[in-house]
Amino acid sequence: MGGDEIICCVQDVHCRELVDRIGWAVRLRWLFVAACFVVGIGAMLPIAPPGLEAVYFFGVGAALMVANGIYHTQARTAHLKCLATRDLRRLCFIQLTGDYLALAVVAYALGTVETPVLFLVLPNIIVVALFFTRVQGLLVTLFALLLVTSPLILESLGVLPERVLFGSPLKQTLLAEPGALAGFLSVLILCVLLCWYLVATIMERLIHNELELEESYQQMVRLDEERTRAVLLGTHELKAPLAAIKSYVYTLRDGYAGPVPDRALVVVERIGRRCDRLLAKITDIMRLSNLRTYVYTGTQFVDVDLFEVLCQFVREASDLGRERGVSVSLNNQAQAPAVVRASREHLHTLFSNLLSNAVNYSYENGDVTVALKLTPQGAEVDIDDQGIGIPTEVRDNIFDEFYRAKNAAAHHEGGTGLGMPIVKATAHLLGASIDVQALKPQGTRFRVTLPLSEGGG
Repeated sequence: MGGDEIICCVQDVHCRELVDRIGWAVRLRWLFVAACFVVGIGAMLPIAPPGLEAVYFFGVGAALMVANGIYHTQARTAHLKCLATRDLRRLCFIQLTGDYLALAVVAYALGTVETPVLFLVLPNIIVVALFFTRVQGLLVTLFALLLVTSPLILESLGVLPERVLFGSPLKQTLLAEPGALAGFLSVLILCVLLCWYLVATIMERLIHNELELEESYQQMVRLDEERTRAVLLGTHELKAPLAAIKSYVYTLRDGYAGPVPDRALVVVERIGRRCDRLLAKITDIMRLSNLRTYVYTGTQFVDVDLFEVLCQFVREASDLGRERGVSVSLNNQAQAPAVVRASREHLHTLFSNLLSNAVNYSYENGDVTVALKLTPQGAEVDIDDQGIGIPTEVRDNIFDEFYRAKNAAAHHEGGTGLGMPIVKATAHLLGASIDVQALKPQGTRFRVTLPLSEGGG
């Protein structure tokens, strides 16, 4: 991933955030709509101040309700489509213009300076800082001040009739004295601009930090991808020569190249086991990498009867455990078909690793029990063994790559340390959860919960 791609990713992140902020503003606007209707109803009561006309509030509430319905549709469209930042900000400007017009009407209906409603422009400055750049925010703020104070200015010019609800001497003084009006507007403008400056500065710093974090994250992703490619390339190049060495070793062992002395045969067997272990580790590394880079397009998964595939996996595990006398049984406690959305290959990867671990880390002549049942969370599969168990202090580490607990390494030396990471990656891909529990007096329970298919179960 190059520098241009990182910038594109960062811009995509900010577009998504801008869409989320638009949705948040739409939800917040419904509160203002409700407040307009509540005040309108209150204006109709006998205790309402004389001159408080409900028509203003009902009109503003109805207009905003219709407009916010349109804004809601536009917000959903912006969420589904990748709109450019410029288009999103144009949408924000249209919404804010409507809000300030509504606020101007409400301010006029309440007598402008007779109530603190004129200063509601201050909280809106925070919204402006969220939506626009520093310069754009300043221009929108000045435009908002012009809209919100326009009723007071038009009243002083005689364009609009004067509205005095509470007989406020401040309102009468401002309308009568142009100097006092200019002073009041200057103080209001300074307060609003100070609020804009503080909020814009904070937001600018937050966005700068966010950009740095996002770029650092994208660089980490790029480095991780490069590391993964290098590991895959190295393991792929090692697999072929190791397979050849293994073939030659077993050719020697089986006597196809002539008799082998007993002492040399021991060395040959040891080389063969090491080759098997290395090949298993290389295979697991490639499988884990493929799982982590797997892209689900919606067509690879099908409805699968979980009990049916578990029967197959249990038979395979029984064959594995026969040499050590470990029995594997399946108990179907589900009252209905447990149908999950998955692929048989991924289910096999998930449960074959869990079952092989249960068999390998069981004591001889032990029992491994697989139980299937349906819960409100989905199809639940418990895999219980009577083996060596997992110490409590290392239970959180078993899903780390190449990690093996001391008792596990002593009991079974053939492990690669990648079985549990593969299980975790596969479960994440299938949308499943895994819980690890200790059994008494000994053993371990792995509980896998898979979501049921919407079409069945």
